Amino acid sequence: MYISKLMPSRLFKQAYKRLGQKIENNERFTKRFLISRKLSAFTNGSLTNGITIQSFLCLLCDISLAGIFRFSFGKEWQKKSLHFSIFRKAQTIPKKFLFSSIVRPLGSGFVQSKLPAGVILQTEESAGDNYAIYRSRIYDLHYDIHDEDVIIDVGAHNGAFTLKAARKAKKGIVIAVEPYLPIYKVLMYNIGQNHIQNVIGVNEALSDFNGTTKLFIGSDSRQNTVLEERWAKIEHSPIEPAETKTETLDSLAERLNLHKVDFLKINAEGSELDILKGAENMLKKYNVALAIAADHYATELDEIIEYLNKIGYVILLGNSHYFYAYRRHPEA
Repeated sequence: MYISKLMPSRLFKQAYKRLGQKIENNERFTKRFLISRKLSAFTNGSLTNGITIQSFLCLLCDISLAGIFRFSFGKEWQKKSLHFSIFRKAQTIPKKFLFSSIVRPLGSGFVQSKLPAGVILQTEESAGDNYAIYRSRIYDLHYDIHDEDVIIDVGAHNGAFTLKAARKAKKGIVIAVEPYLPIYKVLMYNIGQNHIQNVIGVNEALSDFNGTTKLFIGSDSRQNTVLEERWAKIEHSPIEPAETKTETLDSLAERLNLHKVDFLKINAEGSELDILKGAENMLKKYNVALAIAADHYATELDEIIEYLNKIGYVILLGNSHYFYAYRRHPEA
């Protein structure tokens, strides 16, 4: 389907002509600015279903910023443009393939994806997370990662967010926690292949106690959980539960000799509250910004908010899946 079918032909013909002329004059094409500048003049009118052309073009600009997908503006422009091979026609493709300019199937349920922070190996079903992590900024929406930050990524999985955080905290440290050994090996492979030097990998589960626990394996590796009752409600893998070490965040921070923690991201399939309880000393001591997934059971969000309020956190609600929090007055 061509994008031009979604918009009045007169407006798009003008867009073809102006954009095509600029490119044919060998001016460097930048995804961010040519799209926004050359098409911003054509923001009057409406698309089907009441969507304005302006909002539609803003969406195109947003998703083209990091090379999310390739598109062209119609056959007239295609014939004249030397860059037609770069764009192709607008694709109606599954969201999991939308973000990466390159998603290469590798077999056995894995793909290779090109992201702004590097090229990663990941499970096919997790490729859909790339858009949410990089463009929607589901984790760092209310926190700008700084050069010397110490960041803990709980539920790092294949490392899509770990890589993003590590690239931004160039002089800091990212602790990437992933309990499932096969995925942990993928995580560390991705760190190594991208020559990232400031990531510490931790292959264990986090909770409110130190010891061991069972990790129940889902058919989707993003759904692995230490909560048997949650595992019973999802489509599980025939793989037997794995015995894994568990530790509190307070214990982990002490073991790694962390003198500060700036940002904590948690997506741990229902264990978020237990992990926070195991981090109480750290949360009270440092001004830790939080990004937490809290959609794994019906009362999870309310329970976590109640706990965080008790220890002095201010809550910023995001959407139905994620929320953010910070402390106004950390203790000395």
